[in-house]
Amino acid sequence: MTILPKVLSDISTPMHPLTRSDDARSRAWARAMGLEPDTPAAVRLDRAQAARYSGWFWPGALPERYDACADLKTWFFVEDDHNDEGEHCADPARLEAALGAVHRHVFSTPVAHPSPLAAGLADIHERARAGMSAEWIRRNARHFADHWDAMTQAAALRRYGAGLFGSDTDSFMSLWRDSHAFWCELDFIEVGLGRSLPSALYHHPVFRDMGRLSMNLICSVNDIVSRVKDTAESDPFSMLTHLQRRHGCQPDEAVHMTLSLIEEWTEQFLTLEEQWPNALDLIDVSGQDRELALACAAGLRHAFRGSAEWTVTTSRYRQVDDQ
Repeated sequence: MTILPKVLSDISTPMHPLTRSDDARSRAWARAMGLEPDTPAAVRLDRAQAARYSGWFWPGALPERYDACADLKTWFFVEDDHNDEGEHCADPARLEAALGAVHRHVFSTPVAHPSPLAAGLADIHERARAGMSAEWIRRNARHFADHWDAMTQAAALRRYGAGLFGSDTDSFMSLWRDSHAFWCELDFIEVGLGRSLPSALYHHPVFRDMGRLSMNLICSVNDIVSRVKDTAESDPFSMLTHLQRRHGCQPDEAVHMTLSLIEEWTEQFLTLEEQWPNALDLIDVSGQDRELALACAAGLRHAFRGSAEWTVTTSRYRQVDDQ
């Protein structure tokens, strides 16, 4: 059992009130989209417990917007099984072609007979972008493209050797965050709230730093808990693997170093969240924009804290651990 740093575990972990009642609906949606075609796929989704993850990740979503968020979480588990851990995971050419087809269908040129992954994401995105700005749509498309590019690079590193990646921290951190896909999911904080954050606020340095820290925390807790699974699957984008390459340390030392980073990043996030209202005062943000900006910051906190709660309680990683 992974023990989270106290500064992180002390943060409250609310859950969306629709969490339990929406589970059956989201699984029925997955079956209708062809994302749960057989018993093995159903078992994998059972182990993932996507409903609990969604409830902790987006506890502030409006009831009428929660379904798109919950279905996105289900979709990402299926995508992970198909691409990051499936038959294409060490074949960059095939993976790039498969992911490119999804991106084109969802974000540019729909086709008559899309794959289940493409059809499922297109259905989610059609619901999600209602009421969202053109800037949000472009940003979300870019985040998906960055995620899929990182997945393709991961496939290449699995094929040719992760040692070729080196130990450059700046390059690693960017690809590490993109490979985990959570930028795409953090975009759905705004979907859940029913309105896009104005670009001037989204790109404010304080908010952008909070976003990066939230991403760091989600990814690093995941890397610690899934370390046996990541090793078995030769995941090149793991914080523990990066620290071992960079510092020449042992796995246990890398775990302790990552836990120290988690503590540091949590404290930094909480400091920035406390500064956010003053930052909004300085640029005269008030009314609905201010309420939305504060809610989005709280959403980033709920996302990393809820993700940590799911990560340390899920059975998704136990199958590999027990082997």
